[in-house]
Amino acid sequence: EPEEPREQLPESISGTVARIARQPAGEFVVTLENGQVWTQLQVDPRARVAVGDTVVIKKAALGSHLLVTASRYATRVRRVK
Repeated sequence: EPEEPREQLPESISGTVARIARQPAGEFVVTLENGQVWTQLQVDPRARVAVGDTVVIKKAALGSHLLVTASRYATRVRRVK
């Protein structure tokens, strides 16, 4: 029998930041205009995002993801919602 096709997810998505929050330890939580919510895995002050910025979420190794900021700095993130 042929294998069931897996849902093909894009290698990257682009979105506009609609809201930003902070975790108690300082990691940012970004809500995109499409409703997706991503949280930074480790505080990195070089990764700056602001409401209205266009960011790119890219697939990385071992099922992880990178958020690339408007200034082209990448930080590891995890999808929350």
